[in-house]
Amino acid sequence: MSLNTTSSNYLVKAPVERRYYSMDFSALLSTSEIISSITSITSEKRGVGTSDLLIDGTGISSDGKSIEMFIGSGTDFQTYRIEVQIMTSDSNILQGDGLLKVSDK
Repeated sequence: MSLNTTSSNYLVKAPVERRYYSMDFSALLSTSEIISSITSITSEKRGVGTSDLLIDGTGISSDGKSIEMFIGSGTDFQTYRIEVQIMTSDSNILQGDGLLKVSDK
């Protein structure tokens, strides 16, 4: 599943799930530019603040265009904003955001 860097679409997971997600930065990178490092990955509950998501297993994809992560936990019926900040091979600092709903349908 992929979180877009400018998406208003929601991804959904259950509170007990730990799932793989990626955030694709290719639309923001020049042709030869790649992600050189992950500066930060943060999350917050929308409208409330403090997050209880567990984000781990982070890394850069083999093509250097996406960030990979596992997201677990969360509170049922809560929406979270995931923010990823990266540094690129051209020394650009880019930020991407995605929305994740936690729901045990």
